[in-house]
Amino acid sequence: MGLHRHFPHLKLDPIEAETRRRVFYICRQMDTYISALLGFPLLLNDDDIDQLLPTPVDDQFITKQGINTPPAGTPSYIEAFNAHVKLMDLLSKVVKHIYPLKRADPKAADVDESQASYMISYSRIKEMEEELQQWNEQLPYAWRPNPEGPVEVVR
Repeated sequence: MGLHRHFPHLKLDPIEAETRRRVFYICRQMDTYISALLGFPLLLNDDDIDQLLPTPVDDQFITKQGINTPPAGTPSYIEAFNAHVKLMDLLSKVVKHIYPLKRADPKAADVDESQASYMISYSRIKEMEEELQQWNEQLPYAWRPNPEGPVEVVR
């Protein structure tokens, strides 16, 4: 299906293009969750993906003719969805660098598995903490956690 690829030459109408993007990123998020929970490798590497994030507008603003601009101050669920996609990208880095699937030295096969360990780079952890902080700072204002905000945000 090639949902992970961006094909501008296909000349899809906006509904088809946005549907492809949204379906792909839902599948990508599910893959990341399953990989993190069960210790499986991710199905796609980041280098294999060139699909754009969904346009941050809700369904009612997308027609076959084009994407209409929502009224100012209208928060979009897709804006929140895109923020979640970026959070899942961070989770995939955690799975890859903090909880690796393979031991660091595959040649050390004579090592007792119960005694096996691996080193975690402190600089890598700091790097991911900084990325998480940047993600938090870049959250659209309407979607920042606030216990007194709209039910959609609190939920």
